[in-house]
Amino acid sequence: VEGVRLVFENLPKAFANGKDLVARAHMMSAAAMGAAAFQKGLGAIHSLSHPIGALYDTHHGMTNAVFMPYVLAFNRDSIEARIARLAAYCGIKGGFDGFAKAVTKLRKELKVPHALPGLIKGLDMDKKRKGLI
Repeated sequence: VEGVRLVFENLPKAFANGKDLVARAHMMSAAAMGAAAFQKGLGAIHSLSHPIGALYDTHHGMTNAVFMPYVLAFNRDSIEARIARLAAYCGIKGGFDGFAKAVTKLRKELKVPHALPGLIKGLDMDKKRKGLI
C-alpha cells in the first residue's frame, strides 16, 4: 500500500527529472515493496503483460501500465472496496473512481500509450494470436 502511495508521489518527479535522486530513491523503495507483494501472486495485469512482452519484446512496466485501467475496470466488482481504501490511504478522493482517474492521469503524464497499438508499432494480433493463447 505504501509503495503505491510512493509511486503516485514520486514517479512524476523522477520521470520529469532523472537526476532527482530523492524521487528515484523513493521509487526504488516502492519497487522493493512491490517485489515483496509478488509473493501473494501476480494477477491479471501480469498475466496479460507476460505473453505480450514475450511476443513483442515490450518493456514489462510499460505493458503493465497499458493494461492497468482495463484490468481495474474488469475486476471492479471484486476489488472496489479495497481500491477505495487504497485511494484514501494515498490521499485520492472519490474511492474507486477517483483512483481509476488518478491512474489514467498518471499514465497520460508519463506518456503511456492508451492501448497496445500505441505500444507496439505494426501490431497484428491475428498473426500472433496462437502464441497468446
